[in-house]
Amino acid sequence: QTPAIIKSWNTASVTDTAVGEYAVSITTAYADINYIMTNSNNFDVGGEPDAAGGQLHSINSSGAEVAPTTTSYRVRTDGHGSGSKDLKYNYTTIHGDLA
Repeated sequence: QTPAIIKSWNTASVTDTAVGEYAVSITTAYADINYIMTNSNNFDVGGEPDAAGGQLHSINSSGAEVAPTTTSYRVRTDGHGSGSKDLKYNYTTIHGDLA
């Protein structure tokens, strides 16, 4: 499943970097990295319920932190009991002051 930007403001691109891992680029930089983000994920790509969900600022291969910048952040998604997995619905919002 190819990620897409839908009804978004200030998102330049979303790149699928690995199974269950996405890099998001921001169009206009935020004033600092203290912006607020929310993430909602559900359903496996095949429509199976009970996906484990998502995590911000993390890579799947190691679970290591990837610190946000004023122009980018990472989203990680996991399937129920299966570790890294692409999910059907992945939503992220950001609230903060632009530079």
